[in-house]
Amino acid sequence: MKKKKYVEPTKYEEEDYSLKVEAVDTLTKAINEGTVKEISEEQKKTEQQPYKQDKLAKIPSWIKVIFVKFWVAGAICFFFMWGLGMYIKNSLDMYVVVSLAFAFINDLFVTSAFLYFESDKKEYHKWLLVPVPAKKIWTIFVNIPIGFLEAFLINQLYALTNKIVVAVGNLDPNSIPVTMEPLLFGLFYVIVNLFLLLIKNTTVNIVNDAIKKSNTK
Repeated sequence: MKKKKYVEPTKYEEEDYSLKVEAVDTLTKAINEGTVKEISEEQKKTEQQPYKQDKLAKIPSWIKVIFVKFWVAGAICFFFMWGLGMYIKNSLDMYVVVSLAFAFINDLFVTSAFLYFESDKKEYHKWLLVPVPAKKIWTIFVNIPIGFLEAFLINQLYALTNKIVVAVGNLDPNSIPVTMEPLLFGLFYVIVNLFLLLIKNTTVNIVNDAIKKSNTK
């Protein structure tokens, strides 16, 4: 039987071996002295989701939702109503464009972003009219009529505001003192969206309560 040739370990192999031995000795000593603490499930969850512990995560979800919706609506007013205003002269055509912008931007970007960043508590669900990701495809066909309804209600708020300003200021009844601009448009959108959310959440709660009562019978 042929004997295996002894190979002298290199300098780096000896250093690597000594480091491993030292690490094992340190761990053994820590265990014997009771200085090793067991990591709780909460700590593990925190370490696995470090981005949820930043300063932005401490802001209440409703504030973030309102800010994003206000900013997005203002951007739609700026880019679509102001940007395309010189090309689209017909008010009905502009109404259709803005309604579709609400539908597609909310479905593809806003809702998808909120659902992506929410935790297991689903804290953004109650702030979304259709809390389903856009990859389901059918969501866009629900968001399109919602977009038309939101644009219609915003127009009604502008009409009401102008009537009040004209009456208070004793202005020409045919004048339009309050025109559409991003800030007020964004504010009106938030009001309309929260109103629709109130109707939706109330309806869902009533239906859920009815289902629970029927199951307990």
